[in-house]
Amino acid sequence: MGKGIVTGNGADPLLEWKTRLNWFGSAALSADLRALLSGAEVLSLDGQLEISSLDFADGSGAMTLTIRRPEAPYVADLVVIPLPGGDGPKNRDPRSPTPAPDQWRSQVLDGVEWELFNCKLVRLKAREN
Repeated sequence: MGKGIVTGNGADPLLEWKTRLNWFGSAALSADLRALLSGAEVLSLDGQLEISSLDFADGSGAMTLTIRRPEAPYVADLVVIPLPGGDGPKNRDPRSPTPAPDQWRSQVLDGVEWELFNCKLVRLKAREN
């Protein structure tokens, strides 16, 4: 279970974005988001839960994770910045998040397992699927 996950304000994302996590029109997608933001391992499978990343390519390490369920009316776009070294909250995970997103994902037999740790979540936005 990953640790060291905070919002831009340094808060627990499950508390700060409690209401926002219900905006996606899908109980399954909201549950997936809660699991991911809590540091739990989440399995990405084509045609079910799909997670992809896009680097900002500006040198900041920031990226957008897109979390999608094909049947959900909305997609979640999550802007994430890895917090290497001593940056971030006191309850840090001992693992390094860099290079991100490679450290947050691992290939498993059926798909890709994602686990966030030592990162700042800057924005969570819904858009139409």
